[in-house]
Amino acid sequence: MKKNLMLSIVFAVLIAVPLTQVSGQVDYRKEINVGSSALWVEVVDGKAYVTNPLDGTIVVIDENSDKVVGTIDAGKGVILFAVAQDKNKLYATYDSQNTVSVFNLNTLQKINDISLGPSQINQYNNAHLWETEQPYVSFQTSGGGLAYDSKNQMLYVIHAGTNSISVIDTTKDLVVGTIPVGITPVLIQIYNETNTGYVTNWESNDVTVIDLNSNKVIGDLRVGSVPDQMAIDPVNKRLYVTNHASPNVSVIDLTNNSVLTQIKLKAPTHSIAYNSKNGIMAITYTPASPVTASSFVDRVELVDTKTNTLVGGYDIVANPFSTAIDSDNQKLYATIFTNGTVIALNLAADPRYAQALGQTSQTVPEFGPLAALVLVASIISVITISSKTGFKFVPKY
Repeated sequence: MKKNLMLSIVFAVLIAVPLTQVSGQVDYRKEINVGSSALWVEVVDGKAYVTNPLDGTIVVIDENSDKVVGTIDAGKGVILFAVAQDKNKLYATYDSQNTVSVFNLNTLQKINDISLGPSQINQYNNAHLWETEQPYVSFQTSGGGLAYDSKNQMLYVIHAGTNSISVIDTTKDLVVGTIPVGITPVLIQIYNETNTGYVTNWESNDVTVIDLNSNKVIGDLRVGSVPDQMAIDPVNKRLYVTNHASPNVSVIDLTNNSVLTQIKLKAPTHSIAYNSKNGIMAITYTPASPVTASSFVDRVELVDTKTNTLVGGYDIVANPFSTAIDSDNQKLYATIFTNGTVIALNLAADPRYAQALGQTSQTVPEFGPLAALVLVASIISVITISSKTGFKFVPKY
């Protein structure tokens, strides 16, 4: 009887332990549906904001529960945004509109629309000199990447089609100036320590440097082919730029605004996010989307920003369009455009992340509901058998 009882206990434990591990594996990764598409994500004050261009919404996700807690009805084609926390406002741009919409973060309602200027511009067409073309070609303008400078309370917005930045005074929500940049600007990043703006220009393959105190261009830095997204390491004072058409990441020294090096990777690079807790840049390759066409290598690479070396990486199901990391809470959010989902990762519990960095995860998997039921049933069986047979677990002395 004692032998059978011990075999039953061992069998129950062998079943329950794998079940707890399965439960633990899914705990660090969650998929959050936000609609028909998921393009841009940023984490602000405990919430992840995600644009859904196809449905015309900006979805708000609570970081603690990883559940959708609000939706901004922004309008079709909403692509990018910037949050002005001190004004409790969110500013959004659209792929086919030359306006910036302003939303109240408390009510999630629109409170204003800011015009960036003419909706179309005419440019001289040299082709008409030798072909039967019109002397002028019309282009539609629209808003693009944007960033808020809390020091001067100005919002800087890419004005696509005009190769310029529109400067918006957020105290009045009016355009108060323009800044010429490179050809086909895409995104802007602000380095708060020096109050300097950096703009990636797709066609001129460079980064425009702007002194935001004077709103004057102070330099142009040649980087890789089709520079795209950016992330800053404030500790080592470096800006990292992904290149949409070359297999590397450009590193800019923010102390003297010079290109420090190029980090070679496996394919053209796209999304990038910085984890300040361990000094690691998470970099992914070109994803599948209407903007980027088909994906390349579905993988995330991890770069040590202190040494600018690749220290690890791992394969993923699909490359995200954008990523954002909350270093304090060790949460990463990534958008998958094609299926309208946001991947929420607990980096502290993700074994792939720890293994790629050469670390051993100390996280103990939590018991899942099924595993708990198995253990409870085992305990009840043991107690029942023990009462009938007189078998004791407490040793006699």
